[in-house]
Amino acid sequence: MLWALLYDDAFKTVFPELFRSDFQRKEIYDFLANHYRKGTDTADITADFWKHYPVLANQMEEEARNGHIESLPHYHGLLEEVRKESEERLRQRIANFRDPGDAIKEVERFNTNRHSIKKAKAKYISALDLIQKEFEPIRWTVPGLIPEGLIILAGKPKVGKSWLALHLCHSVAFPKGGYALGKIEVEPGKAVYYGLEDSERRLKDRLAMISCDLPLPENLFISNKLERLDAGGLEEIESFLEDNPETRLIVIDTLARVKPKRGRNNDAYETDTEIMGGLQNLAMRHSVTVLVVHHMRKNVKDADDVFDGVLGSTGLTGTADATILAQRGRQTQEIVINITGRDV
Repeated sequence: MLWALLYDDAFKTVFPELFRSDFQRKEIYDFLANHYRKGTDTADITADFWKHYPVLANQMEEEARNGHIESLPHYHGLLEEVRKESEERLRQRIANFRDPGDAIKEVERFNTNRHSIKKAKAKYISALDLIQKEFEPIRWTVPGLIPEGLIILAGKPKVGKSWLALHLCHSVAFPKGGYALGKIEVEPGKAVYYGLEDSERRLKDRLAMISCDLPLPENLFISNKLERLDAGGLEEIESFLEDNPETRLIVIDTLARVKPKRGRNNDAYETDTEIMGGLQNLAMRHSVTVLVVHHMRKNVKDADDVFDGVLGSTGLTGTADATILAQRGRQTQEIVINITGRDV
């Protein structure tokens, strides 16, 4: 629009009264310059222009439809062309500098004079392109129950969460695939179990009971040590996955052992979302299941939703791709499992 006010001959021809009025040109210039400094979105500038100058805007659009001038959105494209040309000239100038310090100063000067011109950093896709895009099918660690992504397995103490999590690792780690819960055939791959609340002696005893005297799978790896996620734990898991791309399942037992310590003034929801977001991002990038074992609140009888019983803020369950609750009465061997999730 500024370009049109200054240089567009067609614009001058169609709106001679505007170009005879220095006052109105300055008013429009100030209007646009103010939005420019604020970095206002193009669509919002256009809407505000229609609000302040409805007669001119309507006349411009009418002339654009008749082919006499370009429409308002076209001038945004001119700005992109000017930006690209400026960057190309900057590269040419820098190439001629012998002193790296001079090149750095030139880049700093260029950035200072950009006047808050912002480039979109996010990648966008049209709805039409998205609906036509083909994706690989979801990979399931346990078909129909546990998909790839970040999963919470929650339950009260001593209900059997750790046994169940170790059993899942055991079933995945067979070279030809095993059976989860004794009946669901699973895709084979490597599995890692971080048993952070148990000694190696206890983990050995549990493995022996789970395997029922059968040979242990060679692709099951055990560790009872993992740093907090903000102190190297996340990087440790990442390193294992990079060295073992065939991994299908990572179990962290329990989440409380690796959660970063929350500051006194930190918001619980934001903290939990940040914690889970890092694990979820890792799971998605490597197409694996990261299952974290977690606890439930002590008193959940009055909860409207059984999943409200998960200990912590809704940032945990809200970020997770699926949440599994394991519940069992003390005098029974029957476990009731509730599952909810984006793909379940």
